[in-house]
Amino acid sequence: MSIALSALLFTIALAYALSPITSIQKEFEISPGTVDTVYSVQPKIPEEVLFSGAEVISSIYKLNLDGITVKVNGTTFSTPKDVKDKLSYISKYAKYSQSITYDTKGKVSYITYTSK
Repeated sequence: MSIALSALLFTIALAYALSPITSIQKEFEISPGTVDTVYSVQPKIPEEVLFSGAEVISSIYKLNLDGITVKVNGTTFSTPKDVKDKLSYISKYAKYSQSITYDTKGKVSYITYTSK
């Protein structure tokens, strides 16, 4: 009887000790990172980066403080008065491409935004 009880206790202890190992293996098998691939697919980077009108307006405020002239569809923003008077010419929802012009010293001369 004591041998049977010892064998039963040993079997229960062994099952209790091995249960985390089997549950970890099951979790590993069903985790999403191990299905099919071990790498992620990166989306393609667009050839031309487009800016929203809101981003253009924000850049005008920031760049104008640094003394950089900004042109948007032919309208020049070079002074704080220009920003105040002409800001309504920019559509907040349009998309704009950016072109940067440098002077002979390599400093930004002006930035041009053109709507697409």
